[in-house]
Amino acid sequence: MDSTSEMIGPRSSMSPLEREIAALRTRASLADSERRRFKEERKWAISQGNIPRASQMKWQVKRYTALMQSFHREADAKVLEG
Repeated sequence: MDSTSEMIGPRSSMSPLEREIAALRTRASLADSERRRFKEERKWAISQGNIPRASQMKWQVKRYTALMQSFHREADAKVLEG
């Protein structure tokens, strides 16, 4: 996401704080998408008997879950300060 994409549509009328919160929510959504993708890939690896790959995917699911939660917490903190 770059600065020009933020200014398209209704975001052009948002305050800087609102844009920052929207950007954090977008990052959280992207992290959630990756988390779901790795979760599905882990299921596939387990079904194929590829336990080392499944273990690696489990770590990725945890990583993206933490990242998603972190972005949501940061956005929530921004909402409270605004």
